[in-house]
Amino acid sequence: MASLHPWLDGTLAPLYVLRLPANDEHVEAQVALFVESHRKFWQSVDRRIALVTDITHVREQPAALRKALADVDRELHGIQKKYLVAWAVILARPVQRFLLQGYLWMAPPASPHAVFGEAHAGLAWARARLAAEGIDVPTEGVSAELESARDLAAAAERRVKRLTGPDR
Repeated sequence: MASLHPWLDGTLAPLYVLRLPANDEHVEAQVALFVESHRKFWQSVDRRIALVTDITHVREQPAALRKALADVDRELHGIQKKYLVAWAVILARPVQRFLLQGYLWMAPPASPHAVFGEAHAGLAWARARLAAEGIDVPTEGVSAELESARDLAAAAERRVKRLTGPDR
């Protein structure tokens, strides 16, 4: 299954990576396109997969994008329950991770999930979940992109700690 939108990377299928970009003038224009692509992606899933969702920049996103994503995920809950083996969420800020984990305890998602501060940790967990299910994940194509994601997440974490202190 190929990527359906630039924010959704399927090069490691059956491990998919969704990265919300930093907000800029182009993000709002892409919301409707992304939501439709997200819907088509899930409607085309026909095997068990894992999803790593990097929402580090979610606070910067327009409310319309956050609401649209929540709405489409509710709509597709049944498909996700059937095919999603693991869902890793990446959030750089500890406070955001804490709040999301609290929300997920009250409204559990369709699949096993975990929240991480760094992309490489979420990717490793998702890979392990797939392996535990006997599902192979390609290793080619991982290096540059995942290293870049890990470097960006680590840099974001350092910036947050520098600005807010280590316990926030």
